[in-house]
Amino acid sequence: ALRSRLIIYPSGYVVTNNHVIDGASEITVTLQDGTAMPAKLIGRDAKTDLALLKVKSDKPLPSVDWADSDKTRVGDWVMAVGNPFGLGGTVTKGIVSARGRDIHSGPYDDYFQLDAAINRGNSGGPTFNQNGEVVGVNTAIFSPSGGNVGIAFAIPAATVKQVVESLKKDGSVARGFIGVLVVFAIATYVATQSVWTTFLHTVICAVIIQIGYFLAVLAMVWLSPGSRKADGAVLKESAKAPAKKDRQAVP
Repeated sequence: ALRSRLIIYPSGYVVTNNHVIDGASEITVTLQDGTAMPAKLIGRDAKTDLALLKVKSDKPLPSVDWADSDKTRVGDWVMAVGNPFGLGGTVTKGIVSARGRDIHSGPYDDYFQLDAAINRGNSGGPTFNQNGEVVGVNTAIFSPSGGNVGIAFAIPAATVKQVVESLKKDGSVARGFIGVLVVFAIATYVATQSVWTTFLHTVICAVIIQIGYFLAVLAMVWLSPGSRKADGAVLKESAKAPAKKDRQAVP
């Protein structure tokens, strides 16, 4: 399948969407001049739908610079670059329609919403600001028909940079976990004469609360309401959100 990507280091590191390479047995990166190079998968992060590839080249490759996406404002002009329908390098323009969009595709959704024309084949391609810097990676669209209707989503550069650095270093993304232990029987423990009974009650309650918290976090991370499939399949939605059945990942 013909999809999009961007080269972020002259040494040959390439960023694309995880759903673009999901299930692929071989990956080939083709440059604008037609040069085709086999790519190695360095790492992937399904929770943010990003993947890092590496190609070998005898010379430094042209690469992009990241913008400070935290400074991107609603109404800023942007240009989306990709390979829609396998036609080849294509540029479309539009504005940032909104920030911080949650489309229920994962636990870390924080998308830019764009009105630039983005279609099948654009996934993994860059969105540039007017300074020629990458502000995001094109990832998904809302569409009842499968084509562009002016509602597209890009992962902000700040998120991409953080994930890519972790993939480049470790091949995966490690996320911290903070366990909060709530002990609500301390006052009883101090006041009562039955010290050991209250102590055991305190320990049991604390263990139950900790287990419940841990299970709640697992449920939030692994049982999120939507999940993206590769190649533009409609995102799965819970029965409680029928209005969002037309959401699609850009293949």
